[in-house]
Order: sequence, then C-alpha cells, then structure tokens
Amino acid sequence: AAAARREMRAEVFAQAGPVAARLAAAGESLRSIANTLNADGITTPMGSQWQAQSVKRLLTATDSRLS
Repeated sequence: AAAARREMRAEVFAQAGPVAARLAAAGESLRSIANTLNADGITTPMGSQWQAQSVKRLLTATDSRLS
C-alpha cells in the first residue's frame, strides 16, 4: 500500500509540478495556481482539490527534486 501511495504521489507531482512551477515563475499566487490545477482536473495525491498550502508543499517538493 505504501508503494502504491508513493507511485501515485510521483505521478501527481510529475503532472502538477511543472505546471505549478511555471505559474509560480510567472508570479501567480498559490491560490491562483491551485485554481488552475483544479480547473485542469489535476487532483492532489489523495484525490482532493488543491489548496494554497498543498501547492506550497508541491512547489517545495519540486524544488528539492530539482536541486
């Protein structure tokens, strides 16, 4: 079960991470990024709607993976 969660998280991050990073680089707010991800039908790893705090965690995780 843990492996499946990790795989799902990796898939979501691979899909949402680049979108969020591009929008953040363009100066969009966390709330705006969350709204875009939700409008595009991209859910969080738990299948929920994006919130500003979950976008912040996504961007932090994406930054650490690029470093």
